[in-house]
Amino acid sequence: MSVLRTAVTGTGQLILAVGLIWGAARLPGIKDSSLSPTLAHELWTAAVSAQRAGQFGETLRHLDPLLEAFPENPLYLSLLAESFMATGQFASSAAAWERFIPVAPFSIDACPGLGRAYEALEKNTEALDAHRRCLAMDSSKSDLMLYLALSVERNGTRGEAERLFRSVLARSPGYGDAQLGLARVLIRNGDLRQAEPLVIRALADSPENPDALLVAAMMAEKKNDPDTGIRHLTKAIRINPRYKDLYTVMARIYASKGDTAATARTLKAMP
Repeated sequence: MSVLRTAVTGTGQLILAVGLIWGAARLPGIKDSSLSPTLAHELWTAAVSAQRAGQFGETLRHLDPLLEAFPENPLYLSLLAESFMATGQFASSAAAWERFIPVAPFSIDACPGLGRAYEALEKNTEALDAHRRCLAMDSSKSDLMLYLALSVERNGTRGEAERLFRSVLARSPGYGDAQLGLARVLIRNGDLRQAEPLVIRALADSPENPDALLVAAMMAEKKNDPDTGIRHLTKAIRINPRYKDLYTVMARIYASKGDTAATARTLKAMP
């Protein structure tokens, strides 16, 4: 959903030209530059080529002089934000997206990247605000509504999360992530009757999906069936051993069984 993806797929030459014209035009707020259009073209081409090759450090190196000369160029800021995200520099990514929004012709291209960067920083309040801002830019987009629903759920507001997940599903009935989100909220609220068909469908559609297996384990836990829950979680951990929530729920289930050794072992294995 970013400008960068447009730049590297299909209409790259047009977007490249827009970026260079933007920089060369010396718009208000843009520093006087010693960079010629030719040099700017070379630097941008090198930055995009490095990004395509997954060499994000090189991308950032080529962007430095471009942004020194043209600090409000949204094309450069978009690539900066995505490169920072790819290199684990989440605070810098969020800051770049925040710089991007007021100067970009289409601010929505910062979405959902801005909220995702804050989530990576575990700044849930800032992430929630970012996702709200994004949905306000275009309330018709189911993806942006889903990101907001997930953020609201993460912040513990179940009623609003349920309404948002249902709204997504009203627009896109087969949206698996929204089905799983709604199932999680219903399970936490103890509404197993409504949650169970969603869980069964998720497992049938994606039996190797760790999110589906996690929700199935949560359902088993609520139904006082710890062994089934452990079985789902063991399978999910084999598929994605870096997924922390799997260990959290597994430890909780072991603790409910009174198995302190397995609880400790699970917590110790948590990435």
